[in-house]
Amino acid sequence: MAINRREFLSAVPAGFVALNSLKNAPKNPDVTVYDEAGALVNDPNFVPAILSSVNGHAATPENKDVNISDDVELRAAIRVIDDGHAIYFSDRDDVGVRKWDNKQGPLEIYWHEVKAERSSYDYTRPGRGNIRYVEEPVGSGWLFRPEKELGTKRYKISVKYGGKKFSSSRGEVPRSNGIIKNVHRVSMREADDLPGWMTAWFNLPYVYGSLPEQVENYVGADCADLIVGALHRTGRRNIPYTWSQGFNQYGKTIFRGYMTFGGGFVDLEKRPAHVDVKRGDLLVFKTPSPHVGVFYNDASLGQDYAKIVHTYATGGGIANLFSHSFILELSEAFHNIKRGSFSGIFDKEVARVEVIKLK
Repeated sequence: MAINRREFLSAVPAGFVALNSLKNAPKNPDVTVYDEAGALVNDPNFVPAILSSVNGHAATPENKDVNISDDVELRAAIRVIDDGHAIYFSDRDDVGVRKWDNKQGPLEIYWHEVKAERSSYDYTRPGRGNIRYVEEPVGSGWLFRPEKELGTKRYKISVKYGGKKFSSSRGEVPRSNGIIKNVHRVSMREADDLPGWMTAWFNLPYVYGSLPEQVENYVGADCADLIVGALHRTGRRNIPYTWSQGFNQYGKTIFRGYMTFGGGFVDLEKRPAHVDVKRGDLLVFKTPSPHVGVFYNDASLGQDYAKIVHTYATGGGIANLFSHSFILELSEAFHNIKRGSFSGIFDKEVARVEVIKLK
């Protein structure tokens, strides 16, 4: 079945304004089309696309940064380019979108999540920072509603129509530094403060030595870059990208001492210490390995349960400082204890730390 672009456009009423002008638009190198035998077909007259709406507002092709309480709906669409203009067709009329005419024939639409192949990368070592992506099927049909889950996910669609298979993106092929295009990103965060925005990077890989563009484009981050990227989202762009030990100049150090394997804190003289921390304060690990996280809740260290938001090669997320499993994971990451050797060291120091209150 041949695809006739002019027949599509005949369904558009006079005076309809296209979503965006694409004068002299080039062919789309990120769209792949195959015939039923699996052979590659030339660039199509139409392009599968994804539109998304938040809380019932008009669907648009832009990526979405949303709160976990927002309702997000993804819609498959067909983008037809004519005379330098992009026109979208979907399952129903909307602002800037026309309803697909079933007279053009049936469509089979399949949804895929595009995710990093590994959970950890090292951008400081040759051959260890090559970020590639895999695809997992997650649904079918015109509509798809992502689960309410903190973090970032990316989606693409594939469409079967007229004896051909169309894909909205070659999601498994990354552009420079792991950045991929023509996939639709939805990033859900817990809140609008520093710890809340940090949760928008959940589900992404840890990238040691990450680049600013990787963080800003939600490719991945290391412990310090995650904090800076989230600070930028809160509007605090006066703090540049730095490393885990570079935050002192942007705040006030309110505690120096040690953290024990039991989740307690002692001062530099090894005396029990109590310090009040607020959500958003930084916990900086000085030894045996540099690391940094952000306090998730208000607490009096040494008395109350405290949690941090952080990322590192063997884990990350929201962790309870009094959790034995967290201490063991952190210790293994720092290479100063092996799993199974926790007995008898409850009061020994796991790391020298500082607490910084950002200005």
